[in-house]
Amino acid sequence: MIYLALVLLGTGLITGFIAGMVGIGGGIVVVPVLHMVFEHLGVADTVLMPLSVGTSLGTVMITSIASARGHNRHQQVDWPIFKEMAPFIVAGVVLGSVIVKLINGHQLTVFFAGMALVLALLLAWEKLKLAKALPSAKWRRPAGLAVGTIASLMGIGSGIVVIPLATACHYPVKRAIGTAAAFGVVVSVPGIVGFMVAGHGIDTHLPLTIGYVNLPAVALIGGVTLFSAGWGAKASQKVPAHILRRMLAAFLVITAIKLLVNL
Repeated sequence: MIYLALVLLGTGLITGFIAGMVGIGGGIVVVPVLHMVFEHLGVADTVLMPLSVGTSLGTVMITSIASARGHNRHQQVDWPIFKEMAPFIVAGVVLGSVIVKLINGHQLTVFFAGMALVLALLLAWEKLKLAKALPSAKWRRPAGLAVGTIASLMGIGSGIVVIPLATACHYPVKRAIGTAAAFGVVVSVPGIVGFMVAGHGIDTHLPLTIGYVNLPAVALIGGVTLFSAGWGAKASQKVPAHILRRMLAAFLVITAIKLLVNL
């Protein structure tokens, strides 16, 4: 148990730094680690992925708050865009919470692995260009709905989706990172509630678990990110993130293949 606690603490340290630097909520790293830890603890296969995703959203909430505060101090959060898209992102999260109630754990694993491969491509394709500016509001709103749905089903803060697409529309990368961190808050808070409700009555055999959210794991990982996310936010103002993007892309490919092989 001490070994597993150290794994979770180390995950929080690394995740927080990555989240602060690249603007993601860190869930894309946390979910695979939680999947491994919960599997080791004997959680049933059908519950593994929903429990990993729901618990990850708990850590994303803590990470995103810390990261968004750090980026806001550097005036890198686009609040008008945030206010416009946030309600649609929340609606997407609610939709994702409904979907997770309707599908099984294996289907959620396939979705996570498939999207991980797509996101790896987005991260690695640094020269991707889609438009000369962000789409108009009538397109940003449905995009927010899609982002919220995908993020809640993957246990991520949405940054890993938002940042590559925004920068491909010639949006300033540091502003995209800061705004994505704020999006992570509106993804995670309703997402946690949704996964608690969706998992109501499910016996995970783990103490202090509400629905699909394991509170000790949230506390261990999330507590450490409060420190390391701030470090990452400071580093993002000085250090190019392209190397970290490529490392994350490679991690996602390996994770996706491992999840699919183990089905």
